[in-house]
Amino acid sequence: MMLVAENGDVENVQVFKADAVLSRAAEETIRQWKFKPVTKDGEAIPVIAKVTFDFVRVNADQSITPEVAAATAFPQHVRVSDTVMQGLLLSKVDPVYPTAAHANHIQGVVTVAMVVRKDGTVAEVQAVSGPPELAPAAINAVRQWRCRPYQLLGRPVEIQTTAQINFR
Repeated sequence: MMLVAENGDVENVQVFKADAVLSRAAEETIRQWKFKPVTKDGEAIPVIAKVTFDFVRVNADQSITPEVAAATAFPQHVRVSDTVMQGLLLSKVDPVYPTAAHANHIQGVVTVAMVVRKDGTVAEVQAVSGPPELAPAAINAVRQWRCRPYQLLGRPVEIQTTAQINFR
């Protein structure tokens, strides 16, 4: 897979399945390529494309042509699991147990959906399940979390994810 920058240069290459020697050869070849910039609404955009090399022994008069799949726009955001998100956490604020909920022995797990911005700040937090009396405390805590930016092919990208906040 490769990331083609706005100027048409191959900015990043990620090999998924190959022998180490062939992997290096494919990566070195791809990094030399130059593409016409892709535009959307008159503006150059980065794109991702999958490249497949079929390394076979051929006669000297034959050549190997890699297969390049149609490019797709670099995503504005990706969805990741809560496990991946936990690995990105730099600072985590624990929720304050609501006094009324504690007094009434309300406990449980609040699941929140959120967006982690390119800079690692958390936005758009909303409760998707759990005791409603605990949701505001969970949302308030998660809004204060800070994460390491998620990288896709070497570029930061927003992520959509979930987290579970346990009140016991």
